[in-house]
Amino acid sequence: MTTSEQFIDQALRDLRADAEHPVSVLTVLVDALRPRRVSNIAAANQALDVLTQRLAADSDTRDTLRAVVIGLLSNRKAVHLLTDSGVLASEGFFSGLSSRLSRKLLPAEIDPERLKIC
Repeated sequence: MTTSEQFIDQALRDLRADAEHPVSVLTVLVDALRPRRVSNIAAANQALDVLTQRLAADSDTRDTLRAVVIGLLSNRKAVHLLTDSGVLASEGFFSGLSSRLSRKLLPAEIDPERLKIC
């Protein structure tokens, strides 16, 4: 069993034991899924595969995770969640998502008036 699998298994045990504190539990789970190096896409895919296998094999854990996520989303203001993720409150979800994606794919043109010459 890899270290990543151990972290995910521990996070899922914590989820079952402490579903009353969804933010801390989901933080631990996301930390277990996140690869140590951003460039390590294979590790991220492997961690998601492990999580998917664990949830497919254990319906109680799957139901608990579902309840925690739904409870978190229904008891918190979605505006804060969206603005923290970069989607502005004045724009809709899909228009905000498309503008974020387009900025990633095609960054804004650099204004030569704003550059400082050293």
